[in-house]
Amino acid sequence: MFRFRSKLALGVATVAVLAAFYSAGWLFFAHRTRVVVDAYIARQHDRGMNLSVASQSIDGFPFWIAVRLTGIVADGLPHVPDGRVTVPTATAWARPWHLDSWRFSLARGGTIDGPQGHIGFDLLGGHASAVLGPGATPGGDLADLHVDNIVLSQGDRVLKAARAGVTLRLPPEAPKAHEEPLFSATLEAHKVTLPTAVDPLGPEIDHLMLDGTWRGPLPPGKLAAALAAWRDDGGTIELQGIDLGWGPLTVNADGTLALDKDMQPLGAFSARIMGYDAILDALIASGRIHQNEASLARMGLSMMAQHGADGTPQLKTPVTVQDGALFMGPARLMKVPKAVW
Repeated sequence: MFRFRSKLALGVATVAVLAAFYSAGWLFFAHRTRVVVDAYIARQHDRGMNLSVASQSIDGFPFWIAVRLTGIVADGLPHVPDGRVTVPTATAWARPWHLDSWRFSLARGGTIDGPQGHIGFDLLGGHASAVLGPGATPGGDLADLHVDNIVLSQGDRVLKAARAGVTLRLPPEAPKAHEEPLFSATLEAHKVTLPTAVDPLGPEIDHLMLDGTWRGPLPPGKLAAALAAWRDDGGTIELQGIDLGWGPLTVNADGTLALDKDMQPLGAFSARIMGYDAILDALIASGRIHQNEASLARMGLSMMAQHGADGTPQLKTPVTVQDGALFMGPARLMKVPKAVW
């Protein structure tokens, strides 16, 4: 009996010592997290951003390190000195033994305001972590975001998206030359409502996916000057994948974007277009084109089209953006809204 009690006491003492060590470790990592957050806020002040937080707390014991910030306001954003970000509440949490992998949430949404307009959203959440390359070498950082009910407005023009997702990949080192990546990103948006309906496609884009890489460093300073320097240094945006579903139209494309001498988009793409036949039918039904014009267009497009693996006709054609307009082959399709930086 005495031996049993001795073993029990030893077990309880061991658990108590381990719990004390764990608690001390949790307190240490919680303190280090607070130091990192405070240092980040101080760095933003040093860089000219006025970042304020109404309250800051850290809890989550015993299995999490959870940071909660309220009343976040950031003025003087990088490249947009007149910009402002407002976030009512932000929460981030990670395991104490895995602090290179964080989940985060802006459960009450937020707003972004600047000279280009206003962005608002109801909910943002996601995950950010470090990436290890071959041999456990640093491979950069990865972040996945999902956003609900996004509204972008400029004056009386409003664009909405029911939901969107972004996967952002940062290299281990910042680029030093125009061919090196600053970041890679995949953007997916669903149920995008346009400011103005485009007949016969309608006012809502079913889905849009962009997968691309920004190449070349973006120097500090106001956005227009920074983009001009990036352009002059040979910076480009490589779009490895574009997938658009809009009414009867489906487009898959890839290509390269840059800025011309007037700071307007300049792009060249290889596109595969499906559903053009339904667009011609809709144009006839709406009276936009006559039957004989549609017949000629249908004949020409059919001669250019190829059949995909499922037998669907596909029109493969170069698409360019230049001189403020969108072209399919030599044909000018539409004006491109002017970019204001």
